[in-house]
Amino acid sequence: AYSAQQESLQTLADVKQDQIDSYEADIAAKKAEIQSLEAIEQAQAAQIANIEASYRASFTMNGGTGLRLRTKRYSYCIGWETQVAGKTGTTQNNSDGWFMGFVPSLVTGVWVGGEDRDIHFDNIRNGQGSATALPIWGTYMNKVYNDSTIGYSRLEQFVTTQKYNCTSNESQTVDENAEEMILF
Repeated sequence: AYSAQQESLQTLADVKQDQIDSYEADIAAKKAEIQSLEAIEQAQAAQIANIEASYRASFTMNGGTGLRLRTKRYSYCIGWETQVAGKTGTTQNNSDGWFMGFVPSLVTGVWVGGEDRDIHFDNIRNGQGSATALPIWGTYMNKVYNDSTIGYSRLEQFVTTQKYNCTSNESQTVDENAEEMILF
């Protein structure tokens, strides 16, 4: 009889252990699901941050650095009818200047600099990306637009798949009632 009780207790212990194992597996699955959802949320947040950064970068193409692309006094002016987004950059010692320019169906980067770090401009005015790389990009884009065999149009528009309220410099938010974001 004692042996039967031991067997019965062992069976009960095995059942309880199976339940514990099942609960632990459920908990592990829920933790994995939560981590997956957190990763998705982080990815979505990063995607929204990238959209905001792109919007902010494109905003500068109608003011600040972008005026150089819009003003006819510069030979590399591409005019106001073309939607452009872009970002300039400069290293601290003025040895590198760059510009990344975006139009609806083309992204182009221009780097101006020397591999030897001792080669650099003496001042930021002459060494910055807007003074070194931006003019090259503007000249290049004019050649692209003027060559009808390539097929790019100055009138091409950016297409967005989501709507954003971009009416202020505050953080941009998704808004169902907002118009589609139009880049400059």
